[in-house]
Amino acid sequence: MRVVIVGNGIAGANVAFGLRQKNSKTEILVLSAENYPVYDPCTLPYFVGEEISKDVVFVKQLSDYQKQNIEVVFDEKVLSIDSKQKTVNTSIHQYPYDELVLAYGGDLFVPPIDGINLLGVFGGKSLTHTEELDKHSGRRAVVIGSGAIGVEFAVALKLKKYEVTLIELCDWILPTMFDKKPADILKQLLESNGIRVLTKEKVLTIEGKTKVSAVITDQRKITCDTIIMATGVVVDKALAQSADVAVDHAILVNTQMQTNVSDIYACGDCAETLDICADQMCVYQLKHNAIAQAKIVVQNILGEKDVYPGSYQYARIHFFDTHAASFGTTLNLIDNRDDIEVIDRGAEDDFLRVILKRGKIIGAQAIGKSAYGLWILMNAMWKQDDIHEIRKNWEEINKIDSPFPWEYRKLGELLKL
Repeated sequence: MRVVIVGNGIAGANVAFGLRQKNSKTEILVLSAENYPVYDPCTLPYFVGEEISKDVVFVKQLSDYQKQNIEVVFDEKVLSIDSKQKTVNTSIHQYPYDELVLAYGGDLFVPPIDGINLLGVFGGKSLTHTEELDKHSGRRAVVIGSGAIGVEFAVALKLKKYEVTLIELCDWILPTMFDKKPADILKQLLESNGIRVLTKEKVLTIEGKTKVSAVITDQRKITCDTIIMATGVVVDKALAQSADVAVDHAILVNTQMQTNVSDIYACGDCAETLDICADQMCVYQLKHNAIAQAKIVVQNILGEKDVYPGSYQYARIHFFDTHAASFGTTLNLIDNRDDIEVIDRGAEDDFLRVILKRGKIIGAQAIGKSAYGLWILMNAMWKQDDIHEIRKNWEEINKIDSPFPWEYRKLGELLKL
């Protein structure tokens, strides 16, 4: 059996090495549009900020592929797929497959801004762009986009003594991880460390002749010599469609990570799956989901039928002395707020928000000490513990000889019931 994997990111590499671990005879070919062994994109800001060395960025070395007899072709972008002939086509080669795995992630979303191609503008997604940024000599930086990567690059450049401005189009920073109240706390903490944060502001133009000289927004002009585009990721749906693979926001898969086309699977950032918390379809481009999905692909390719239960949001961010994390859904993403309860506890240095639906936890956001206790809340979410019942029985639960599970006491202490 010959398995071709399009994409050498976290998902694709986990499929390749997972297959080899379970089967020594399968022929495995990985096609990579980049020129590196698999690396962790989440580490790139820390490399730029000189908190880690470049070698720590890599998850595998080239020798690891060779030792495991995994063929990898670098710097060759797949342009189309013929699912009838079962071939994958690049600009120079055609590769046959028996089983195909689409794990090519997504590309940086580049907004239509004049001046986007000037020298001094860098993407925040690839190692190539990060290496260029690391060699760049600048003093004033603007980071466009305030997701986790945007915030972390802003911090990295501040650590390199840049003057940094972070611009976000939405009403608050980190909009997919946090609701406005905790996000505003994080904004204040960034500003207290010297990073200028602008929300509800749109970048219109980048000025400069050959090099960046300024950013023009709908509210001001900001002089700068460095710009980081942290504007999110879009999936190349056209590649999947060339193989007649069904797409919506991304590639649609069933619970076995199979597409609608026989012998084609998808996983990682390019796959659309079920949100296990919100019970709706989602595209969560997070490492833990990619790893779990890759495992399911491996099992099903080898005939060991397995089911993917669904994806969930869990993300952490650390900057200066602040640690924050969130999981599940945010209040902002809930359209119907019937039966929704929000519990807020603590202050700036130790804040916790827990979101309940009919008494069950569906999401939480934390800053400071509380962020280290999120595992307790996640465990309660998976177990479907009823917080209303815990609150009602709290006096009995809190007794030393309580017949209730010890986790209930931990929950009650965390939520200050």
